[in-house]
Amino acid sequence: AYLLRHLQFKNVTKTTNYTLTADDLLVLANATTAKITVTLPTAVGSQHVAYAIKKTDTTAHRVVVVPQGAETVDGAAAFALRFAYEAIIVASDGANWWIPAGWIAPAAAVPGYRSFPYLWMGGAGA
Repeated sequence: AYLLRHLQFKNVTKTTNYTLTADDLLVLANATTAKITVTLPTAVGSQHVAYAIKKTDTTAHRVVVVPQGAETVDGAAAFALRFAYEAIIVASDGANWWIPAGWIAPAAAVPGYRSFPYLWMGGAGA
């Protein structure tokens, strides 16, 4: 715990397309004016790397998370955050990106998402 308190991670707020860097940990994506694409770095050589991405607005504009080249996110070419305050964690296995968990704010909970409470496991394509 002591070490974690002294590590510094870059949290960024974005309103336009953005490519994650090795220093990023959390991307707060505000898609109020238009769709935002968040591009992940290559999963190759990034085993055990994880990022958190959160949609911080209430509009219908999506925040689309895309990998590099032929890599996938939970087996899909992209993943879209569709709901207000929805968030995901993406983690690399060294070849592709996986979504071990995500969250939807209570007001945005929809049928088909497995919640406990407001936590879902798995994903849906963009």
